[in-house]
Amino acid sequence: MKTVKKHNNRSDISGVSAAEFAAAVTELFPENTLPEKIAIGVSGGADSMALTLLLADYAKETGRQLTALTVNHNLRAAAKDEAAQTAHILKKRGIPCHILDWQPTAQKTAIQKRARDARYRLMTEYCRENNIPVLFLAHHAGDQAETFWMRLQAGSGIDGLACMEKLRREPESGILIARPLLNFEKDDLKAVCTDHGTGWIEDPSNTAPQYLRSRIRKTLAQMPSEKIKILQTVALFGRLREKLRRETAAATLDCAIFYPEAYAALHRNVWQGYPAEIRRRILQNIVRDLAGKPYPPRTRTVDNALENLENIPDHGVFTFGGCIFERQGDTVFICREAAATRPESVTKTAFLFGRCFRIELPFLPEKPLFCNVLGTRGLSFLPAAQRKNFAKKYKSLPRFARQALPVLESADGIAAVPHLAWANSAVFGENPSISVRFRPPEAIFDEDIEIV
Repeated sequence: MKTVKKHNNRSDISGVSAAEFAAAVTELFPENTLPEKIAIGVSGGADSMALTLLLADYAKETGRQLTALTVNHNLRAAAKDEAAQTAHILKKRGIPCHILDWQPTAQKTAIQKRARDARYRLMTEYCRENNIPVLFLAHHAGDQAETFWMRLQAGSGIDGLACMEKLRREPESGILIARPLLNFEKDDLKAVCTDHGTGWIEDPSNTAPQYLRSRIRKTLAQMPSEKIKILQTVALFGRLREKLRRETAAATLDCAIFYPEAYAALHRNVWQGYPAEIRRRILQNIVRDLAGKPYPPRTRTVDNALENLENIPDHGVFTFGGCIFERQGDTVFICREAAATRPESVTKTAFLFGRCFRIELPFLPEKPLFCNVLGTRGLSFLPAAQRKNFAKKYKSLPRFARQALPVLESADGIAAVPHLAWANSAVFGENPSISVRFRPPEAIFDEDIEIV
């Protein structure tokens, strides 16, 4: 966090220098690893306007292409005009800005959270569709302190109390979310706007007392010394989170094997040798990735699953979090639960099924396709003469992994089973190139999970 110097009973704010900002970006992307195309989410407020100005200068110096994204949330009558005003200001500075529209539903509860989620979704979808791998957001030290207090009240664990990360991958889109301003104060960012001769928009909801974050913000403003302590605590939890992640990654490699059909073999006696917190995290992360969830199951929901895994008898079965567990000797097979997977229409030649299977087709057939799971149909869909050719591969899989295999279907029946390298020639022709790859939304490890 930057130091605010006191002078003549007022704050003498120096803003954020180009060197300080370059150092903050380099911390996230060392050795010039920041991609050429980058985007910034800008609301028109002082925080995001400051980050946009800093990024624009940085992009000009380093040869990057910056695109600003602003969302018209349609929650206030002035929202459309504010988005247009923001885009106009940025375009006058030579910064391309795209306005993304969100149409809220009539639902009035949790409106801030729904608007925030929609904003992230619209921006990350734009980035993915336009091959922009990094989206910058302007969260600062004050936001971090508010988040800690909110999560403390909600009873969050270690990961929640570590709050926002400076760099993380958005689970659904794979876009990198970069927050280089978490060590800077809001006054620093206002000073950046002032130094650049740029105004900003004040969102009245930021001070509306009906919102918890607004009430916390008001309280923290009256106790600056406590805010410093909160940020020190956040940093402590952040270090603890990273330590646990590294230990969990190493332990997972030691006790589990992952397979391309989206199942894992957990060596139960090895798993039981780890401390309780590591055992819990191994279970949470495996379930998250196999079930294709963006986040692991909440800590408070895991206790029953842990007890089941500790006491499961041989050939015993239980379900948890969209996965099904079956013990065979010392090995517990963890598979996607077929009954928890919904069919999805196929409208593109490359698509994601169940949030974890990336499937690519050579073309889209004339008849509409949808992707489903094989279920309990076995190989009955195959002509009798072909069943023997695919039986060995099919029977080598755990029974619940077979049921969760993705299949392509039309009104005429199953058209392809990518994992078995089988396709109906009447639909796809002879020897079609259909690929399938297990790729969960959020990898268990810092890089990629190891799949045999």
